[in-house]
Amino acid sequence: MEEKILIIGAGPAGIGTAFHLDKEYILFDMENDIGGLMRSKEINGFIFDFAGHIFFSSDDYMKSLIEKLLKDNFHVQERSSWIYSNNTYTRYPYQSNTYGLPKNIIKDCIMGLVEARMEKDAKKPQNFEEYIHKVFGKGIARHFMIPYNEKIWTIPLREMACDWFEERVPDVSIEDVVTGAIMPYEKRMGHNATFGYPLHGGCESIPKAFDHHLKNVRTNSRITAVNLKEKFVEVNQSERIPYSRLVSTIPLPELFGIIENDIQSDVKNAVKQLRFNSVLCQNIGFNREKATDKHWIYFHEDQFIFQRVFVQSNASPHVVPEGCSSYTAEITYSERKPVEKNSVLENTISGLEEAGLMFSDDELLVDDLIDIHYGYVIYDHNRKQAMKIIKEYLESYDVNLVGRYAEWEYYNMDTALIAGKMMGEKLSGK
Repeated sequence: MEEKILIIGAGPAGIGTAFHLDKEYILFDMENDIGGLMRSKEINGFIFDFAGHIFFSSDDYMKSLIEKLLKDNFHVQERSSWIYSNNTYTRYPYQSNTYGLPKNIIKDCIMGLVEARMEKDAKKPQNFEEYIHKVFGKGIARHFMIPYNEKIWTIPLREMACDWFEERVPDVSIEDVVTGAIMPYEKRMGHNATFGYPLHGGCESIPKAFDHHLKNVRTNSRITAVNLKEKFVEVNQSERIPYSRLVSTIPLPELFGIIENDIQSDVKNAVKQLRFNSVLCQNIGFNREKATDKHWIYFHEDQFIFQRVFVQSNASPHVVPEGCSSYTAEITYSERKPVEKNSVLENTISGLEEAGLMFSDDELLVDDLIDIHYGYVIYDHNRKQAMKIIKEYLESYDVNLVGRYAEWEYYNMDTALIAGKMMGEKLSGK
């Protein structure tokens, strides 16, 4: 019997797997279109992504693949990312761009970093909070790093591990911090200093470009049951389809919610230990051209309901009607940090006005709220061991996990596509 591979979920990881697979497969997704969180929605001429998405990668293959698929619908630009605090805009990253902030804050940040670098204690940080203090010092920690990260992760940082963080936030030298304190500092740090984005169609243009090369895709097809022992899935509570290998990209709690077999207690407990937060995306379109020249802005202060504002209309001029601008304000929430959804729009607009991103006489043309239940996976101290138990259990039944919510990893768009590529090649025997 020819090997049949079923892939659950047509987000970036599922797309990457199918695209690089040279065996028979079926790619399922419960939505009308493929893409997962790479999808976009159009409202009265405004196009909004499911959260602010840009494409950047250090992988030459993936960069060339996206450029090849999108052709002239892909443009690259330099990042303009900022932080708003103390009624002041400073460049990202905060730690090397404090120029313009109150002098006492600048002093705290410099002295804290110097003290941290002079610290003789070689003890390894045991949690995220300790890591921030050790690497950046108490000033940067107090004035930005800790409040921002507790705002986005929704839990105390001492409950989080720190072995995932190093590659995501740029480290700095004392020279960088001092230079960025006494003058505007144009040095762009981090992995997304330049980024690409489709000119037309929003982020959804990327999965649409892949779609032309995929062989067997079934949308509007929810997997409602998985039988690990008999190796079949149930689609839309009716059709049964057998498989030889199963690839799952859907959130692990959702996968275990449809497994028909008895699951051993240690695996059940491991799934229960997985933590995540959710994200509200308040989309706003209004009648002012080029409302700001920035691409995105971070907000750590409590008076702002959002932690980041993505300027959708600056990713491409073709995602808004002529003479208009658009924002996506991102708000994380969880049981530890609830949010009143009915007041999100009002609080978002008042925050945008306080930050000078909207004016009271701007005419609101579009507002739309996207609620992403599985937002960011949380790297707490139980995650690593829990994932080891889960992966070993599923692999014993020929179930492969790939993607952000299946591997419980903090994947960007490119890393999810690359993880899919690796899975497709592995299953192809390459």
